Amino acid sequence: MELFNLHQTGDIHAITAANNLLAAAIDSRIFHEDTQTDEQLFDRLCPKDVKTGVREYAPIMLRRLEKLGITDPEKLSNPEALSPEERRAFARLDIDPDTITWKRVVDVCDRHLRGITIGQAPTEAKGKPRQTGFEISVASEIMAILALTSSLSDMRERLGKIVIGLSRKGEPVTANDLGVAGALAVLMKEAIAPTLMQTVEQTPVLVHAGPFANIAHVSLCS
Repeated sequence: MELFNLHQTGDIHAITAANNLLAAAIDSRIFHEDTQTDEQLFDRLCPKDVKTGVREYAPIMLRRLEKLGITDPEKLSNPEALSPEERRAFARLDIDPDTITWKRVVDVCDRHLRGITIGQAPTEAKGKPRQTGFEISVASEIMAILALTSSLSDMRERLGKIVIGLSRKGEPVTANDLGVAGALAVLMKEAIAPTLMQTVEQTPVLVHAGPFANIAHVSLCS
């Protein structure tokens, strides 16, 4: 019983790490967009190779271009072919902080973390703190995704479609837009396998996902 309630095989730790990685990516992106020009952002996302001087897209960036409706083969293979307007749209997610729904999580029912202010360090927020909070790890959308996942590739697709908020134009911003869905999948890859345990009557049982995941699915369907 202790093994069942404490850690299992680390699935909840993986969910906590993945959830908080996405939360950190959101605030980091807002910080960089607030402190850099369009060209600086573009250079950081698509830096020139130090040897060849050629820019290349990371595979995840092609999804961003597709979302923006950029289909020209030359522009899909050569970042230099993007117009200044397309570079701006590609590099700037322009997240509206007031619409962010993604919170950090902790695997403790700590009531005093439900509402907090982040970004108070002058080196990070540049005078733009925001209100957010913590939820319990098992209530994360990533737990719900784990319970629905049928394979690693399926999980990668589901994680990429997580909507964390809206841009100032009212467009949904996803984990794919932030470029972190692959990293989330890596953190979660071992959690896909169910955990073999035994009941108090010494019969084998497979345990997969955790509390709140089943509730989340019922809530979405009702």
